[in-house]
Amino acid sequence: MDYFENQYTDKLGSNDEAIKRLALHFDLYLDDSILNASRKVNVGNSRIAQYISKANLQQYKDKTYDSYIEENQNAILYSGNLLKSESYTEQPERQTNWTDGDIKNKNYVIQTIGYDCFDDPSYQEENKKFLYNTISDYLSDDVIEDQHKLQSIIAMVKSILQREQIDTLLNAQIRQTTLNYPLIQQLGDIKKILTTDINTTAKENAISAKNNGKSSKGSNTLTNITKEMIDNNFDEVKINIVDIKMSNAYQVIAEKSSQALMAELNYSQDDYARLLSESRVFNESLQDRLTELEEENRKLKIENKSLKAV
Repeated sequence: MDYFENQYTDKLGSNDEAIKRLALHFDLYLDDSILNASRKVNVGNSRIAQYISKANLQQYKDKTYDSYIEENQNAILYSGNLLKSESYTEQPERQTNWTDGDIKNKNYVIQTIGYDCFDDPSYQEENKKFLYNTISDYLSDDVIEDQHKLQSIIAMVKSILQREQIDTLLNAQIRQTTLNYPLIQQLGDIKKILTTDINTTAKENAISAKNNGKSSKGSNTLTNITKEMIDNNFDEVKINIVDIKMSNAYQVIAEKSSQALMAELNYSQDDYARLLSESRVFNESLQDRLTELEEENRKLKIENKSLKAV
């Protein structure tokens, strides 16, 4: 950690800026009061070690760098001070419309992972929608079976959201008549670090668009697609055997198949007579069963009609 602190201090010119950069890199909560308190370094401790120890106090235990971004969307830390961005004014959370696809992705993510990995009060609804939709494309079978890869992807998707938020601030700043170059530089540096972290995570875990996503080997076959629709109670895909067997195409195919089978077997006259006799007995049993079912159906209709009349 001392190596990183010294490296960033040399690059950025101050301990404060080094701690801010490390907080971003290691997902630590960033706060001015902790930053000021860390200046009182204990013997044998570095500034960053002092900062981390204070950032891990009980009152900050559930906070991360994401918490800092959410709390300071209208401000960017620059040169040790909070520099207000003229291009951004904090707005109340807007109404987020969840489409059927958004809700389906959210349910898919929670059901697949086994818990809500984005259940964080610091995320607005729009953020959560982005996170669920983004991560849903990475949850392939090999990811779900590998907890390390799964946790890496969850962290990567959060970084993707952070980069999107930085992009929003950058675009707003660039649209201004008078550009704030130091602020743009700071935002650009943060975006660069986030992009590096995302690319590193993707590379280390062999994550790419072509080998990830909800579809895996065989998932685009008709059999698998039909199975998924049946599992999701899509009634229209369920086969109606009666309709199929009563269709004209099925009858023609069945007749051709029977003719071909008879020609292949080449029965003698005695065998043929025996088969006809067995078929007649079988057909009579089917006719009896049909009569029973028709009577049962008639009684059920009468019962149903009487229940409706009550």
